[in-house]
Amino acid sequence: MADERATKIRISYSGGLANTGRLHLYEFSRASYGYSRMLQTIEFYRREGRIAKRITGSANTDIIVSSPTKGSFVFESMVLVSGNVIPVLASIPFDVLVSYIIDILKFKRKSASDNIVELARIRAAEEKTRMSRDTKIEEERTKQLKAVEEIVKSGNSTVSQALDLTNWALKSNNPSIARSGIDQNILRSAVNDIESDIYRNQKLAGYENELARIPRDDLAQLASRIRPMVSEIGLPLRKSADVISIFSGDEEKAFGRFDEEQIEALESRSVDEQETNIEASLKSYDRENGTGKLREYQIGGIHTFVIPINRRRDMAPKIAKAFQRRLSVFVGNIVRDSAGNMTSFILNDVLAADGKHD
Repeated sequence: MADERATKIRISYSGGLANTGRLHLYEFSRASYGYSRMLQTIEFYRREGRIAKRITGSANTDIIVSSPTKGSFVFESMVLVSGNVIPVLASIPFDVLVSYIIDILKFKRKSASDNIVELARIRAAEEKTRMSRDTKIEEERTKQLKAVEEIVKSGNSTVSQALDLTNWALKSNNPSIARSGIDQNILRSAVNDIESDIYRNQKLAGYENELARIPRDDLAQLASRIRPMVSEIGLPLRKSADVISIFSGDEEKAFGRFDEEQIEALESRSVDEQETNIEASLKSYDRENGTGKLREYQIGGIHTFVIPINRRRDMAPKIAKAFQRRLSVFVGNIVRDSAGNMTSFILNDVLAADGKHD
């Protein structure tokens, strides 16, 4: 292949048998096959601007792997990516495009959100008790109390607030945390998840304008095609490992992280390739990670949504106007579970209630 260059992607399995540098062969063979197909599907799209139906012949991409290292089951892959890329993707590095697909597939699990709200409730109670004993209340502590009380009231938190609360809980001796069922393993996993999400968002933020040029239909098709491949990559979580982490080059921070619960949810979900309009009111929005909630007008149901990073800058003024309106029309792709029920929403646009742009 002319004008080739190598991009290193590392994948790590940790916990359980993987910590001894071993995996069950069947799980690893299936996982490496899914991993190979994922990388080849993304690279083919970079070259051709379309999603390959099958990875054969000209769709093949050379991927060279190195042997695993002990301490966890880590193997490196050198992907020989083409320098001949379609114009819309020419300035987007291969690892950034992989990060972006992972970002689309990741979801904010309800159990994690519920845990953050519970931690906020515990911290608010602790702050109130401390303040009742000390009449010299610091202004900063008062602000902190108001912030955690708002999380309890609304059920929403920003990614920074979630990280702050989780780190606080890890260091705290408050017995209410243990009584809530949120143990140290859950907290450490939550910190790693949040830090990975923050790092991925920082990585993608530098290419927001370039990613915005990718057609929305292409992204929906890529996500649908790659979703079962990521599920295959997750097979070792059944018996061999606890967590998968995906890295770029020699970077120490992972841009993707999945545990068994997330892989199982991924397996049961699909994304509609056709966009849907939902008439709803905007309930909350976190600018840091592009997630929020909306209340559907007809049935009153509350749905979680995410704005892809390539749309967040353009969507900022539209989100601001949606907060001012009683109703807006939210345009995007529905994420469904195995029964066909809506679990979340990938938000691409917001219109006025009459279906027109402001």
